[in-house]
Amino acid sequence: ISSDQARQEAVNEVAGALSSAAAINYAQRKAGGERGLRIADCSDVAALLPGGMTSASYQIQAAPISADSTVTSCVVSGRGKQAMFTATGVL
Repeated sequence: ISSDQARQEAVNEVAGALSSAAAINYAQRKAGGERGLRIADCSDVAALLPGGMTSASYQIQAAPISADSTVTSCVVSGRGKQAMFTATGVL
């Protein structure tokens, strides 16, 4: 595997983690109570990862998400590569 492919795979893995975290967060918020976080923008999903996301390594493009709407085009980039992830807005 080339270093270029490795960088892309790393960004893909971050995107997968962000999608998973967003889905879990949405389920927790909809189940009631105060679990999970409010998501109104793709960039809000970074706070769902354990320890957050270091902006020095990866960045998420800001893009608004309406409550109960799913956006499949959120973009995370880093190390010269980018990948899309899915997030659902929740209050």
